[in-house]
Amino acid sequence: MMEDEVKRIQRTGTCRYCHQQRFVEVPEDADEEEINDTATEECDCEEALQEKERQQKIEAAQTWAGNVFTPGPQLDTVMSAIRAVAERKVESVTIKILKRTWTIDKDANGMIRIRMTYKDTNEETF
Repeated sequence: MMEDEVKRIQRTGTCRYCHQQRFVEVPEDADEEEINDTATEECDCEEALQEKERQQKIEAAQTWAGNVFTPGPQLDTVMSAIRAVAERKVESVTIKILKRTWTIDKDANGMIRIRMTYKDTNEETF
């Protein structure tokens, strides 16, 4: 076995939603929280499936944001806003960057929505 390979073992974990126990394969040094997280990820109860779907939406939106924003404080802010909206901690977030306004919220179908409006005003003063 290579040095960087982590030995995996079978442990009993509990789904955090339905509390069903199941055997899961985890790294040998996994703590109880990691074991239960794995059990939850592998569970097929309704709540666990909804959580998986929510995480997939977050990952998709964050991948998109990673392609649109340059790494740094702006991207970090957008990533945090996506997660906060998806996890229902806030209803929406508006971020203004120069002449662009980004609004992150959820549509009627529960999909993460990111809208950008561009304001261009030309004013001449003499």
